[in-house]
Amino acid sequence: MTEDQTVVKALIERYPFLAPYNVFTGELDEDYDYSYIFHLEIPRGWNRLFLQLCEDIRQPLIDAGCLESFRLLQVKEKYNRLEVYNSGAPEAVQEIIDKYTEMAQYVCVNCGRPAEYETSGYIASYCIECFKDWVRHEKGDWIKFNPTYTFKRWVNNAWEEHTISFEDEWNRYLKELKNSKITFRTIV
Repeated sequence: MTEDQTVVKALIERYPFLAPYNVFTGELDEDYDYSYIFHLEIPRGWNRLFLQLCEDIRQPLIDAGCLESFRLLQVKEKYNRLEVYNSGAPEAVQEIIDKYTEMAQYVCVNCGRPAEYETSGYIASYCIECFKDWVRHEKGDWIKFNPTYTFKRWVNNAWEEHTISFEDEWNRYLKELKNSKITFRTIV
């Protein structure tokens, strides 16, 4: 087993919802060799953010008794947002996922540092340093960080407005980013 395969295996042991399970049997594919880096279609700059999301949903999944049965069906970038499709999450887990969906737009898609600029056309967020290297994008706008997310959800035959704050998650992300000397080239 290669070093990357060993790391992937360790991540799947901690976060079983990352493994590619057979949709018919619910079992891990027999020929799975841990070389496949999940079912992620996210920019490499969001890898650290995604791993923090995985850690944050782990305990609520354990508390709900569904760590082994919960599945991430698809994880991707769409319109500069982290989209996480799953097999049905407890409300506490879905709220955490919603926070990270919103928070991703403030993270550089290239390097993972705080984003300061959002392009137009193909919408993506970049720090100033990375934006200089990605001149192929159309000019966009400066981003103003807002750690609250307000949205409407259909509840009991009516739209209800909900507001969530991701300031704690953001501050933890920045602290870990500052203390890290690791450059992420893949998910690991």
